[in-house]
Amino acid sequence: MQDKSSVEVPSKPTDKNVIKLLTAIDKVYGSTWRLAWRNFLAGLMHALGATIGYVLFIGLAILIADKLGVFDSIQNFWQGLLKQLPFQSDSALQFKTDILDQ
Repeated sequence: MQDKSSVEVPSKPTDKNVIKLLTAIDKVYGSTWRLAWRNFLAGLMHALGATIGYVLFIGLAILIADKLGVFDSIQNFWQGLLKQLPFQSDSALQFKTDILDQ
């Protein structure tokens, strides 16, 4: 950005406002690296906030589902389904139901 002294002052008031705005922006974001660093940190914080929010939401959903007994229903469904599937031996069925009971 050019210095204010080397900028030709326009005759229209709108153009003067644009020059003032550009000068103010140049003062705040004087360096390209400073702007890039600030945007990088803003993106990092945005991603971190989204991750924390997602984890809290999923944790709350799991807590509510546990209180409502949804997981017990799912476990009973899978145990019934495993009993209906043809396995080669009863030990394979017992192994799979032991895994579900944990």
